[in-house]
Amino acid sequence: MNEVMMVPIQEFNQLQDYYKGKLTENALLNKAGRLAAEERLILSKPNIPASMAVEMVKPIASKEGKLVKRLRT
Repeated sequence: MNEVMMVPIQEFNQLQDYYKGKLTENALLNKAGRLAAEERLILSKPNIPASMAVEMVKPIASKEGKLVKRLRT
């Protein structure tokens, strides 16, 4: 049996905004975590020369820094 619950429109909009913020925040955290893991994998591979690894990691670190900055604001 499906029951419909009536919620005042203002309260609904507030709840919707709240959860949008939570979902966005979690998505940013997930993306930052993936970038950090990728960075660590590249730096830990012994078959990649250090200079090449640094060049590969620079753009990843830049993206990661921007995401962290967005999360902190």
